[in-house]
Amino acid sequence: MKPADGLAPGSGQSTTSVAPGKLPPWRPPSPAELPEWRTRMRDWLADRTALMGMGHALNSGRASVLPVVPGMAASPGAVGAQLLHREESERLRKADLYYGLGEHRYSRWR
Repeated sequence: MKPADGLAPGSGQSTTSVAPGKLPPWRPPSPAELPEWRTRMRDWLADRTALMGMGHALNSGRASVLPVVPGMAASPGAVGAQLLHREESERLRKADLYYGLGEHRYSRWR
């Protein structure tokens, strides 16, 4: 995936320069691109902007899950964002990758 296709890795900033409301149709990655997509998703989860956004969502009640650590001096959102993002990053690291072959058919990437 080229940087112009979405988020700049680790920046939390979009690199797409398309007028609002004029986005092209989403193009799924090719099977060879799946490992890079996983890496970029893990980079995004570690990004400060992403963590702050999740923390804000948690603190404002816009999340269905709020992990807490009793006795922590930080806000529930700050702690929860770290925990949720670390867990999701770990799930991505361990996940098997699949790609679609057509109508209800998938194959595992190797």
